[in-house]
Amino acid sequence: MNKPKILLLTLHTFSLTGGIEKVSKILAKVLYDGIKNKELYAESVKVLSLCDLHKDLDSRYCDPANFRGYGYNKSKFSIRAILNGLNSDII
Repeated sequence: MNKPKILLLTLHTFSLTGGIEKVSKILAKVLYDGIKNKELYAESVKVLSLCDLHKDLDSRYCDPANFRGYGYNKSKFSIRAILNGLNSDII
């Protein structure tokens, strides 16, 4: 059986500091660390954020190669979410 690919879709993760943003940040870190330390049976985690920019990323929480911020560009975010969703096992 292949390891599942995980897709995490968020609004704000790194650009604001509210409660939901903190939860999203911690969830991204737990998933990333779990895969890196082989504690989580998954192939990869990809994080797409509608409102963040790529420069907002805090690499302590997520691998830069697996994070993409769209800076409020709803059309690009939607297209990439659908395409990545087709290749993911868990959304």
